[in-house]
Amino acid sequence: DARDVAQASREEVQSIITQLNDADATVRRDAAGALRALALHADMKKLIVRCHGIGPLVDLCDGVDDDGRGAEAAARCLWNLAVDDDNKVQIAASGAVPALVAVLASKGEDRRGAREAAAGALRNLAVRPENRSLIIEGGAAPPLVALLQSADAAGSEAAARCVWNLAYESPENQAALVSCIEPLVVLCGAGAPNARGAAAGALRNLLHANASNRDAASTAGAAPVLAKLLTDPEIEDAGARKHAAALLKSMAAADPKGVAAALNCDADRVVIGLEVDRRLATKPVDTMRRSTSQKTLAAMMRRLTPKSSSSKKNVVTSK
Repeated sequence: DARDVAQASREEVQSIITQLNDADATVRRDAAGALRALALHADMKKLIVRCHGIGPLVDLCDGVDDDGRGAEAAARCLWNLAVDDDNKVQIAASGAVPALVAVLASKGEDRRGAREAAAGALRNLAVRPENRSLIIEGGAAPPLVALLQSADAAGSEAAARCVWNLAYESPENQAALVSCIEPLVVLCGAGAPNARGAAAGALRNLLHANASNRDAASTAGAAPVLAKLLTDPEIEDAGARKHAAALLKSMAAADPKGVAAALNCDADRVVIGLEVDRRLATKPVDTMRRSTSQKTLAAMMRRLTPKSSSSKKNVVTSK
């Protein structure tokens, strides 16, 4: 929470930025972490940029530290700085995109956090159309696919949200990111709840007005996965369910039989649309939670039932 983070003077910010070039890796990492915290404030975001903080942060992303901790701290700071629209321009102009793509493509368990942070920073930069092109041309697609396929829940969600922005209103980027479709479908069905919602949003942008990508999603088995997501009580984000509904309606134009089979309804686009709307309007029921509640109620009733006067040896307790 930005309200809990102290702000700093220009001199203090400049001093911290100087530490980004320190000979000690721990000092560099801690300085990037301090800037990251300051960058939660809108005015601090601008001050860090005015104090020429972007260049040293990009350098820290660029492989100065072998363990990836410095790169992670720097990428997380750039992630925060890139919330500001003007900063997006300056960060990209400072050569951050190739550095962040390199972090995204880095290997090793110790760089898991760095990969997530790079995907988050690229996601924010991708809000601007000109940056989307830079990111795609910089080779982001393959490492994004790898991160989507990883067991890292936070990383796969960050990658999905990055693809979501990259594919927005860009047929060229939709084509460049076609390799993301299959892992996004898998993530929709098997990822953590937040990652599943992010994957649905990314698919919606990838498939928008793109028949080829719709076919690719159908081939990847998207219809039954999206139908399940539409009624999954674990998905608390209403927006995720809306993405699933829009995708099913869109895919029905090319594959009505496949979508109808997933929804167990007639293969007619009007019928499919009505069934999707019906499911979307119905609040998902958590059967496990209901079952647990029933067990709790039964236990309470047993406790409230008057005790029998029979001897203890005839009393049976529930295991």
